[in-house]
Amino acid sequence: MEQYITVTSGDSPSRFSSSFNSVINLTDGYEIAVKSIYHAPIFNVTEENNSFAVIKGGKISLFEIPNGFYDRSCEILRAAYKVMNRTFDGDYDGKRSNLKDPPTFEIDLNGRNILKLSQRTENFSFDEKSPLFEIFGCYKDTADKNKIEVDDYPLKTTVVCGLLYSSVVKDSIINNTFARLMTCIPLRSKKGYSFHEFQNPSYKPLSVSSFTDLSFIITDQNGEDVKFDHSSGCGSVCDSITNVDYPTILNLHIRKPQF
Repeated sequence: MEQYITVTSGDSPSRFSSSFNSVINLTDGYEIAVKSIYHAPIFNVTEENNSFAVIKGGKISLFEIPNGFYDRSCEILRAAYKVMNRTFDGDYDGKRSNLKDPPTFEIDLNGRNILKLSQRTENFSFDEKSPLFEIFGCYKDTADKNKIEVDDYPLKTTVVCGLLYSSVVKDSIINNTFARLMTCIPLRSKKGYSFHEFQNPSYKPLSVSSFTDLSFIITDQNGEDVKFDHSSGCGSVCDSITNVDYPTILNLHIRKPQF
């Protein structure tokens, strides 16, 4: 007897369980594999690249935009404008910058997005202090450091390796450690759902002969839960569509081993 099972995540797309109304009973010797997966965009802005700096009179002001998935260049630039502008609000209780006035953000007649500082003595830093700006190609040799001009374009899709663990597969040896690794999955930072189908699924032996629920964890290569942007609208800064949920969907196949 073989079975096809579809499970979906809830509020946590990288760590979830799925329960069944009745017990799934199998005899010993079955194996399971992931046939395909749907997943939300992974974060392309994280703690590693979410910061930028402004220099005025030798003093550096550091800013960080929210971590998440950003679909277009304009979304990142507008997020930078918002976090800078926020420091001028009367109820702001964080560290103040040394900027005289808030920056400006506009879109010119050619559709270019322009973020400009209020004083010529204020300059964006385009070195290692501003990894955020490398996402859309602002480097040390940028001529006018008082402003940033970028065309509005979709950001490059990045792909990372996700490690899918499950409660019902037998242990494998991973780097001299026993772990219930089910398979490795290519995960993408692409707007909306990403879909991946395994042409040659990797089957793993089941550790149980019956179960009422299945649990899954998706981590990165460092063992951290993968961060999916599954409920914020996936790039809602420049997109009017918001509050769209993208749960993780796994399509599984259970069968007797094929010899």
